[in-house]
Amino acid sequence: MYTHRFASSLDRQHFLIDLIGNYAWQTDIGSGQLSFGSQHRWQIQLLATESDASDTWLWAWANTASNIPDHLLHASLALKAYGVQHGIPELTQPELLLDQIDGHTLALLASGICDADAYYRCPYDGGALYVLIMDDDFPECPDPPLQRVATVFPQAIAALDIPDHEEALCGYLDDYDLEHEHTGNQIIVRSESGEPVLTATFDEQKRLTGLEVKRDTQADGPDEDTAAERRPEASAPGAATPPENRPEACTPPESQPESNKTPASRPAGGTSAEGWDEGQLRRMLGG
Repeated sequence: MYTHRFASSLDRQHFLIDLIGNYAWQTDIGSGQLSFGSQHRWQIQLLATESDASDTWLWAWANTASNIPDHLLHASLALKAYGVQHGIPELTQPELLLDQIDGHTLALLASGICDADAYYRCPYDGGALYVLIMDDDFPECPDPPLQRVATVFPQAIAALDIPDHEEALCGYLDDYDLEHEHTGNQIIVRSESGEPVLTATFDEQKRLTGLEVKRDTQADGPDEDTAAERRPEASAPGAATPPENRPEACTPPESQPESNKTPASRPAGGTSAEGWDEGQLRRMLGG
């Protein structure tokens, strides 16, 4: 699941960034909603809290001190059950040290496993609350799937330490219901006429060496009639490091110290995601 859903999760983060623009965010734990200005309001599940003082991550299901309503814990409890089933201790331990992985990477993983619309980091004084957006009314991305794959997949494997690029691409294509075939060291997506519209080539370690997408098959794409080849940068090996550009913190209620306690609500005033480039995304995701 780590490999299979990471690209799709990053795709959904890109789309969320496009949607929210410069709108200030606000959480309402009572109603279980996250809003951006007056334009967007979505149902959420509480995922975890992050403490700056102890550099730890506390899963929402383990955060008994905050008295989180049961209906906001379904996703985190499902993650715990998934961790028990598949032997993933990071999903079953109540608290994790963030010395070898950061909260954004954990949230991206959780978003994929739970099939969430996206995740969001809500900072407060001394830490942050991570939530999963899971709302039936969350809009679908209007971009052509091949255009999304051609743009997002090279960024995903450059920003994240994904060991099997071939499996990751297969999962990404499956998420978009794009039928594909394996031919030697290539994955090929064909048009209805049988012409290749996407060709991905891999080395013996199943790492991507080339990605060609026919531009004339993509709506709103560049006016080119030839294939465009993308060769991704090598993934950064080893553990992820905390991002340098964390959003500015704000003050939670006075009864909550610098800890992993969940704030009851968050005043408006988030950080703009508009204009993030690939370098910022890599830092955001710990790559």
